[in-house]
Amino acid sequence: MKTIVGGLLAPFIDFLFNKIGLWKPSSKPLSAKDELWLFTNTAFRSPQNSTQWIAEFIACYFRCSTGSEPSRIVAQFIQKLGIVKGDAAERIVEERVGLFLTLIQPNRTVEVIVDGGKGGNILLGPGGPNGISSNLLAFPDSSYRDGQIVPSTAKLPRGYELFDYGLNGFESMTTVFAEPEGWCVISDIDDTIKITHVLNQLDILRHTFALPAQPVTGMPEFYRNVLQPTLNNPVWFYLTASPYNLYPFLSRFLDDFGFPKGTTILRDMSWQNIESFIYTSLTVGTEEYKFDRISKIHEWFPRRKMVLIGDSTQKDPEVYGDAARAWRGWVGAIYIRVVKGVDEVKERRLNSAQRFEEAFRGVDRKLWTTFEDVQEI
Repeated sequence: MKTIVGGLLAPFIDFLFNKIGLWKPSSKPLSAKDELWLFTNTAFRSPQNSTQWIAEFIACYFRCSTGSEPSRIVAQFIQKLGIVKGDAAERIVEERVGLFLTLIQPNRTVEVIVDGGKGGNILLGPGGPNGISSNLLAFPDSSYRDGQIVPSTAKLPRGYELFDYGLNGFESMTTVFAEPEGWCVISDIDDTIKITHVLNQLDILRHTFALPAQPVTGMPEFYRNVLQPTLNNPVWFYLTASPYNLYPFLSRFLDDFGFPKGTTILRDMSWQNIESFIYTSLTVGTEEYKFDRISKIHEWFPRRKMVLIGDSTQKDPEVYGDAARAWRGWVGAIYIRVVKGVDEVKERRLNSAQRFEEAFRGVDRKLWTTFEDVQEI
């Protein structure tokens, strides 16, 4: 019994000691006992050297198998409470809860093989106390073209287990290469293209943990069949306040419903951060978070024209209004989906003309549009 308890507690003790700074282990390469997620990214031209491609590489490192048993117990408990019914629903809960309960692995590095080795190798990391590494790195090969999508794969240690969650493939990634000029679309996810019901806490949990993902009617077709050809294959960013733990879930959603390939930007929040939870991530501090990420995209692509797409449930109107005022001429269009039928009291204020007029004060009225059905655009 002592051996079992010690084995279960050891990862948590290591995590807490590292989190509060009692010890700081040196960086180590990815091991067979770890789990890795590589995020898709977008490459841009270096401001200092126009022949060089640069991209932000993000990787998440976890202790393998630490979330499987807790997530199974949670899923069974939720089913017994009657919140979900049936084995299929229990499997969905177990899969998605597991994304949050797997312990992070700090101070890891990993080598990435670009384009099957033709593009050289790039070393990522080390990850910080949050188990995430974020590196702005140059590609060894400068011959890539605008719009080219290049795969990269982690150099995995012997004995490494490929993890599934029913989602698989996150030891590999793709990079979209984008020249300085053209169009770019920055789109929110929750209640803009995916039904989440952010205004209802219980519905957020259902749509996040228990229900199959559903797109907002008409949005995949609008992105794929209207914006993609009209803007001549723009660069795509999916900017969401959802925590990074949902990356596999949201990546599969975007792929399953045929949204254009792009970079998904998520928030560094999880249950292992003191103040974090799904509802907190989606509703607290979203304005500052999103504007900061849009500022980063502006640094990468100051000469591209932006189309900003969001909804009325959070702070998208205010954030997009701030962006349009901060960089005059950079934003070419703003579309805000007006969400109705979730919380009538909140929606009365959030969907008011006064709210939108205030959010877009000083912004050319021709730039911004509100809609309930995408066919109105």
